[in-house]
Amino acid sequence: MTFTKAVRVFSVFGILGFLFTIAHFILVVSTGGADSIILNYLDITAWIFIMFGMIAAYFSRIEDLGKLGFIGIIITLFAIAWTIGIVSVHSFSFPIIHELSSSMDLANVAENALPSPIREAEITSSILMFAGPALFGLSVFLYNKLTRWPGVLLILAGVSSVLDSYVDILGLIAYLGTPVAIFWLCIKALKIDDSASSPSNS
Repeated sequence: MTFTKAVRVFSVFGILGFLFTIAHFILVVSTGGADSIILNYLDITAWIFIMFGMIAAYFSRIEDLGKLGFIGIIITLFAIAWTIGIVSVHSFSFPIIHELSSSMDLANVAENALPSPIREAEITSSILMFAGPALFGLSVFLYNKLTRWPGVLLILAGVSSVLDSYVDILGLIAYLGTPVAIFWLCIKALKIDDSASSPSNS
């Protein structure tokens, strides 16, 4: 598989990740936020595919994005992987805890009294999800010759991820901002010809 084909395959994964995210969002809204193992798996799958999309977005413009883009993509990939772990804890561990102790108020525990190291992991996840998208978004905004606005969206998503507990709408921006930006960048990556996407010719 050539470099260009690999970028395009990863771009398709990124687009699928966006579509899965939208499907997850619609299903959560339509079911009133009811817990579902299927929705949990859909959410995790979406973010895994978005990671592939991030890789495609970076390598499609690797020469343009420079060191800032490299630092941003590494932090963002680590942040998403870390966040998937946090989502897994909430999705799969808490129902088991509830079965063992049905009198426990899991909503209160999740918001106010998470045990160590889960609480520290959530704080770290929040910091990483701010730093990674913000840095990668800044590199896209400053250096991407094809389109800059996905960079702004990534920056907004990063900032919103640390402020979403104060303003509800920021939670929506934090959740959908990155998938939408990656979808946008993956569409652009699919349109790049072989010479433009090769690292030696970008």
